[in-house]
Amino acid sequence: YIPALNKLASSYRRSNNVEQAITFLERITQLNPNNDKAHAKLARIQANKGDMEKAVIGYKKAISINQEQPDWAFIGLGKALRSLQKSS
Repeated sequence: YIPALNKLASSYRRSNNVEQAITFLERITQLNPNNDKAHAKLARIQANKGDMEKAVIGYKKAISINQEQPDWAFIGLGKALRSLQKSS
């Protein structure tokens, strides 16, 4: 079921229905807490929504599961951390 849920999440994200995408990505992380891709995608959406605290947690989780993340995950983590530092 996870591949189908991932495709649904991607479709909703592309159609700018981020709440539905979040719902499906969260479901994937519940079913498989070690799904680093779902954690990273969820973190990116949360960062785009401005929820940097959740984004940092998600990026760190994805990286802790698999350090071989795409560049955008590390860049996103850095941006989210900087954003949190500025707001402190």
